[in-house]
Amino acid sequence: MRVILDTNVFISGVLWRGNESAVLQMCSSGIAEMYLSSKLLREYADVLSRRKFADRLAAAGLRPDDILAALFEFVHIVETNSTVAVVTEDPADNMVLECADSVPDLDFILSGDAHLLNLGSYKGVPIVTASEFLRRLLP
Repeated sequence: MRVILDTNVFISGVLWRGNESAVLQMCSSGIAEMYLSSKLLREYADVLSRRKFADRLAAAGLRPDDILAALFEFVHIVETNSTVAVVTEDPADNMVLECADSVPDLDFILSGDAHLLNLGSYKGVPIVTASEFLRRLLP
């Protein structure tokens, strides 16, 4: 099963327990294959380095570089070949869709972002929350 995790899903999965964490665990254990573009990777790194997460990371004994190094153990990096302008309200969200264009046989895009979730799907690929993804997979 091939998935893309929007930045908010990844960050929530790293910093808090819950559905996002369960999804990230599925990816790290090979149950799901996680795909990421270099643009999304840069955004992950930027968000992890934000001051507002520093205390949370420190309390968990985590550093952004260590998290990203662990991510490289299981993520598939793809280069995007398209530019998309589907989400006009927040153009940065389009990088998730650009990544989707570069992943053959993609099964799900996971996001907590209303702009993406309101699309419902992109080129036939469902855009769902982490909890919806788990509901669809686990009977």
